Amino acid sequence: ATFTQASDNGIDRFKKRLAKLVAIVESDADSDVDVLGEARAIGEAIVGRPLSRKEMRALVVSVRDAATRLASNGDTDRSMRILSLGLAVLPGDPELMVIGGCALAARGEADEALRVLNAALERDRCLEAEDVARAMRARMELRSRLGRSVRV
Repeated sequence: ATFTQASDNGIDRFKKRLAKLVAIVESDADSDVDVLGEARAIGEAIVGRPLSRKEMRALVVSVRDAATRLASNGDTDRSMRILSLGLAVLPGDPELMVIGGCALAARGEADEALRVLNAALERDRCLEAEDVARAMRARMELRSRLGRSVRV
């Protein structure tokens, strides 16, 4: 149990550090902090640590929540900056990729959005059903949009 407690405390510390980086980007405050560099350092620090999917989700909860909120409010640029922090910590995380794909679609970057959503769906066993449905819905909308633009 001691090993698990030590692991939890470490993850909690990284979660708090990441949340601070998210807050810096979200507030758009001038800062001397290299937020992306700091996020990469967190990602490097967890390499080799066995993390459950639950622990990974907890680690990037601040990224997921802020990026989703900003994208739904139309601030896709800041949403993408925050997502880049999460992906620096957990590269290729399918949940973050679904949010990114939807934000790219909202920005009108259909080809890139489809690429990201398809990559996320290839790892759908790691996704919650709600994320799979969201990605598939966004992909379907993008394909119909692209289909119309091709025929025109």
